[in-house]
Amino acid sequence: MISGIRQNSLKPGIMMISAAIFLCIICGCDRLAEPVMDNPLDRDGDNYIEASAVIEEPLVEGDNVIIRWQGNNLQLEYSYELVWDGSSEWVEWCRESNPLAQYEYQLDSAKPTEWSQGNAFTANNIDTGRYLFSVRCRYSGRIEADTESTIGFTVETVEGSAMTVKPRYMMVNMVNKDASLKVQLVAEEISDPVMLAHVVASYDEKILDISEGDVEQGDFFRKPDSETLFFANVSDRGKIVIDFGIAIRNPPGVSGTGVIAELKFKVLRTGITSISFDTVILRGPENNNVSVSELVSGTIQIQ
Repeated sequence: MISGIRQNSLKPGIMMISAAIFLCIICGCDRLAEPVMDNPLDRDGDNYIEASAVIEEPLVEGDNVIIRWQGNNLQLEYSYELVWDGSSEWVEWCRESNPLAQYEYQLDSAKPTEWSQGNAFTANNIDTGRYLFSVRCRYSGRIEADTESTIGFTVETVEGSAMTVKPRYMMVNMVNKDASLKVQLVAEEISDPVMLAHVVASYDEKILDISEGDVEQGDFFRKPDSETLFFANVSDRGKIVIDFGIAIRNPPGVSGTGVIAELKFKVLRTGITSISFDTVILRGPENNNVSVSELVSGTIQIQ
């Protein structure tokens, strides 16, 4: 026997089914109409709209870039990444004023950002290079798109020959006493052949520390059929003196773009320091001066 409570709970359902059957009989229907599959968020529906984003042309001004994108009219969330020259180098993620946007700070990582509802990305102090920007999107119900939107762009931070510090900006978290970081001293677009070089770089010795064994020769002077000389001296006043040269090469000298030296610093404490060039002297095969148009420093923030 069904209790009174159970009977009461069944009455509305029985009445609705009876009403539907009655209407079918009156209208001459021999079956109930099938539901219309028109939900744009239903992957199995007839009118499903895939989550998508259209990336606008990046706005590049010097070493700064702004990228915006637009999704369809449905509620979307986005995740994006920026890859430099096909490697895993990442620029610093910058926060937007949109309170719904939550961006991660990422460097040397291939992990995309967390999902957010922001539709703009801003980065400052980007190094020269070719970049690929990708956006993935999904509906708030976690229905992810099958494909991602991508766009490539180029950043030229200097014009002509230059000596630069890469990266131009770096943020490092001092998680332990053994925290360290690496930067490169790079020659860019040197047009005339170089045989000898004398470079002096400076940094804040209260924030960073480096020994002569942590100054390594780069690839700029390492060419086939050549002999190279490389000397590094570190003073206690935050100065790194590098002298190097090349011999036994035909034609003599090297030109173009390449890493002169890689510096591995030990972090001493929190703070902000620049790594800059005090002196750059380049000499050609005839002991002629090889000019450099611009010296570009880098900034390190330890927190």
